Amino acid sequence: MKVNDVVRLSKMLDVYGGLLTTKQREILNDYLNYDEGLSEIADAGSTTRQAVLDIVRRASANLEEYESKLGLVNKLQFVLDKIPAICDKYVEKDKRDAFIKDVSSLFETLGG
Repeated sequence: MKVNDVVRLSKMLDVYGGLLTTKQREILNDYLNYDEGLSEIADAGSTTRQAVLDIVRRASANLEEYESKLGLVNKLQFVLDKIPAICDKYVEKDKRDAFIKDVSSLFETLGG
């Protein structure tokens, strides 16, 4: 799995992890965030490597489906990408109210 894929899935796990089963969430977390191999996860869970691989694939597919329907990770990234420019524009000039207005309108744009 490529680094970009791991980062993307990890972000989706952070956002949508609560929608997975506990077992899916724990296994995918170990696989993505702790860089544990399938065999290590299988040994710790007294299961097979193939079972762990199936869970990783199924959980990843679920996360991709949630993101395709809800788009929360993309929306969050959009907001995160805009914040530095807004801070540079207003905070240094001590225009707190304008900063708050822009951030609020950004969230309104996202439907928040």
